[in-house]
Amino acid sequence: MVAGAYRSVQTRIAELAVGADPSTRVPACPEWDIRQLVAHLTGLAEDVAEGNLRGYGGEPWTARQVESRSNRDIDILLLEWADHTSELDTILEHPHSAGMGDSFDSAVAGTQPIATLPGAVLGDAVIHEHDLRGALGNADARNSAELIGALDGMIRGIRRGFPRAGVPTLRVVATDVGMEWLMGLDAPKAELRATAYELFRSVSGRRTKAEIADLTWEGDPKPFLDHLVWPFFSVPTESLAEA
Repeated sequence: MVAGAYRSVQTRIAELAVGADPSTRVPACPEWDIRQLVAHLTGLAEDVAEGNLRGYGGEPWTARQVESRSNRDIDILLLEWADHTSELDTILEHPHSAGMGDSFDSAVAGTQPIATLPGAVLGDAVIHEHDLRGALGNADARNSAELIGALDGMIRGIRRGFPRAGVPTLRVVATDVGMEWLMGLDAPKAELRATAYELFRSVSGRRTKAEIADLTWEGDPKPFLDHLVWPFFSVPTESLAEA
């Protein structure tokens, strides 16, 4: 299931990237252009396929993926990414039986259970699909099955940190897809309502605190604004001004 979803996202990204100017800057990743974004996705696939997980998601780990491919055209990068994807299938479906160990060390999220690796890989791809769409002014696929699945996994991951951080319980409702999550162990103190896409961009570090606070809330949003982003990302200080 995860492997198929990842391939679907990869296909959409490839279709977008092939017809784009590779030097187009990506506002959500301001240090990258489209070619560098694809280089990161390609390098991440290689690192996961080869078990190079130490420092997962950290700046040096990610920078090496991009810098080592600095002279490769986007067509070559896409072919390389496709080759590594064929090696990922077993890892994305059965990370334990693929010999990946019981955990992996993320530079930004700490030690993570290996069972969370497939969701992290898929989530990264979906996030960057929409970063790419944002760079191209393309608003398609905002309710894709892959986005909904990634959102569900990311919110579940964020939810695990709520009790440890002493955050009150929050109900989160995706208004357009009929899904909701209870973030905590007791009765909710507030409720956040938004489309699945806006929730997804919020929890993936693509919305400022002010933008998240401007979503539809019942109750005070302030206790939650520092705790609603997936551990691999942070809250930005400047708006992407996405339509």
